[in-house]
Amino acid sequence: MFKKTRLRFSDKEYTIGGVLSSALAIIALAVLGYSIYLSFMARGEGMTEVGAYGLLAMVLSFFGVVFGLLSYKEQDKRYGTSFFGTFTNGIILILLVLFILIGL
Repeated sequence: MFKKTRLRFSDKEYTIGGVLSSALAIIALAVLGYSIYLSFMARGEGMTEVGAYGLLAMVLSFFGVVFGLLSYKEQDKRYGTSFFGTFTNGIILILLVLFILIGL
C-alpha cells in the first residue's frame, strides 16, 4: 500500500507565545467547564467557588490573548498556534465579560 508522508515545505517553527497562548486557552476552557459543572450541580445557586473559577478562567484567557498578540512580532515563524490561541482566548474572554454584565 501507499505510505502516507507528511510534507512540510518550510523549516519554520511555531512561535513560543503562540504555544503558550494555546496552552492557556485549553486550561481556561477546562477551568470554565469545571465552573459550569459546579454551577450545574448546585442548581444555579453556586458558591464563591464558581465565581473564583470563572475569574481564574478570565485572567488566564486575558493573558492568553496578550501572549498570542505579542507572538505575532516573532519573525520567520509559523503563526497557526498564535491564531488558535488568540482567537480561542478572545472568545472565552468576551463570553465571560458578557456573563458578568448580564449578572449585574
